Amino acid sequence: MKKTILRLLGYVGRHWMRLAVVLVMMCAASLSAVAASYLLKPIVDECILPNVGAEHPDWMPLLRTLILLGIVYAVGVAASYGQTVLMVALSNRTIHSIRRDLFEHLEDMPVSYFDTTENGELMSRFTNDADAVQLAVEQTLPSFLTAPY
Repeated sequence: MKKTILRLLGYVGRHWMRLAVVLVMMCAASLSAVAASYLLKPIVDECILPNVGAEHPDWMPLLRTLILLGIVYAVGVAASYGQTVLMVALSNRTIHSIRRDLFEHLEDMPVSYFDTTENGELMSRFTNDADAVQLAVEQTLPSFLTAPY
């Protein structure tokens, strides 16, 4: 298992810049979620409660805080979207490299290997197994990166 994970990380590591940007976007999305939750308390305590029952309520602080909250949520959504798009691109590039290497390896195999191995097994390796690896890179790797937080 360790050898397989290290080999997969070798393929993913080729795109380390993209992975670094994904990590930054993941942090931005997490920070925006935390910031949004911290903005909810001032909305109630400083914007709504002082205006309850007031003759001339001042709703401008509420409006400013809601606009700020909207910006924080927009940043979080943009960061999450960017992270997803980059992870899909990274997983596609990674699986392309794996399939290319697998094909080059098959080209070097002797003809007797193809006589003894069923075509369905070879096709399964190229499609099902490679798709499973792509899904793992696309969905599991972000979870693995955020686990220390």
